[in-house]
Amino acid sequence: ALAMPAQEVNRLAGSHQATIRRFREDPDFELLRAVGSGTFGKVWLARNRHNGRQYALKGMQKAALRAAPGGLWRRAIAEKHVLAKLAPHPFVVRWHGCFQNDDAVFLVLTYVGGGTLESLQRAQPGARFAERAARALSAEVVLALGHLHAHDVVFRDLKPTNVLVDARGHACLTDFSTVSEYGDGGGG
Repeated sequence: ALAMPAQEVNRLAGSHQATIRRFREDPDFELLRAVGSGTFGKVWLARNRHNGRQYALKGMQKAALRAAPGGLWRRAIAEKHVLAKLAPHPFVVRWHGCFQNDDAVFLVLTYVGGGTLESLQRAQPGARFAERAARALSAEVVLALGHLHAHDVVFRDLKPTNVLVDARGHACLTDFSTVSEYGDGGGG
């Protein structure tokens, strides 16, 4: 893979900060804190100013998506498309909408505040889940994958950091940036 030159990374990082400054003045959302980050963006906990609810906002820099090798812009569009078409499921992060400004695209998702499966595992004695908890979480992930497959979606990046855990201890798949769609939507 081609690496992005350090000068370009620094330029994009500066652009990212300018986007955040402008976004803090958004009439719909108040950014509360960063809750995650990736190569081309961040996820924030945000409060909707109209209904008071908290959401996860996944912000992706347009310039970084376009400049990156490997079609990341197309993957961001595919992520939005798949999340928008899926019927709600208790073990799949829920999409509430999207918007953009001059610099970034934002996905509005349900905030799942219990952390990642990886962080929860590290907090367990001996970094291992009790068998009952492991079975329950595994079953929930399998049900989520079954839901995706019923909608002709392949989740191609299953790993502990892409499984969130809610406040009640239930699994929730997230990060659909590498999904693939197949078939005619008939679920088969």
